Amino acid sequence: MRTNWGTVKTRRVTIGGVGVAGCDFNFVTALNQNEQPIDLGEMFPAKSVPLHVFLHTDAVFTGAITMVADVGLTTGSAEFIASATIYATAAVLAPAAGGVPYVPPLAVHQHVWVNATPGANWNLVTAGVVSVYVTYIDVTNL
Repeated sequence: MRTNWGTVKTRRVTIGGVGVAGCDFNFVTALNQNEQPIDLGEMFPAKSVPLHVFLHTDAVFTGAITMVADVGLTTGSAEFIASATIYATAAVLAPAAGGVPYVPPLAVHQHVWVNATPGANWNLVTAGVVSVYVTYIDVTNL
């Protein structure tokens, strides 16, 4: 029997407002308030079991007036987090009360998408950072 007690892993990436330095990803400037999907890449390896996803706003999204986001496995989807606000500093978005979202074990690697919409044009969103935390069971080395 092979056991490895270090198989639960959490990854963190950051998304910043337009032009915010030091982030893994940034929203792009635009003269509209259209939803922008951000592909965080292959956050879940093949044969992993998604456990939890949450967002924490590290710095207010000034210029946005409001900012809502959802998180899913494809652009525009919300398997993990339904649309809710991430505008203010220390805002936390997590799955709805009552349980962790059920996503079955993944046969192949899977991307995570954060989709966000501001309450003002994107070109005004020149500050703000949100951290995305993704936790999963990784069995690739067992």
